[in-house]
Amino acid sequence: MKPKSEKEKGPAQTYLERIKWLEVMIDSKQAELCRLDSLVKRITPVMSTTGAGGSGNPDRHGDAIAKIIDLQNEINRDNDEFIDLRKEAGKLLKLIRQPEQYQVLHKRYVLYESFENIAVEMRYSYRHICNIHGRALQAFEKVLEEHRHMQEAIKDMRFVQITKAAGGNEK
Repeated sequence: MKPKSEKEKGPAQTYLERIKWLEVMIDSKQAELCRLDSLVKRITPVMSTTGAGGSGNPDRHGDAIAKIIDLQNEINRDNDEFIDLRKEAGKLLKLIRQPEQYQVLHKRYVLYESFENIAVEMRYSYRHICNIHGRALQAFEKVLEEHRHMQEAIKDMRFVQITKAAGGNEK
């Protein structure tokens, strides 16, 4: 039994795979940041913007630094999202009641281990790990659904409180 293909992924698997996706994006942006930093160190600053009538950008150094700052801010936002997602996913994974299911999902989506490695570590066959994985995703999907319902209920309660407070102020 093979893991589901891209088209067959459910909301639980999609949610958990966002962790790895965000980390990959951050790593890519970090590499781009290093490239830009290296580029800035090779740019010679222009001492005077008057005179020689060149058609190039007179402040290439400043533009490159601005791009670095923008990219650093983007990486910081992505890091915040990544940390929040990992924290939330960790809390939600703890709600899975079967230890084996928790272990498979944690190893797969938080530690990024392959099914083969998980099978070896847990001393199960690859097929059995895939079966546990499937059941674990179903269990996690229920956890996610309950979490979303709770989030919606909290939003509704806040809306009611705000509405009551606004209505109470008018009297």
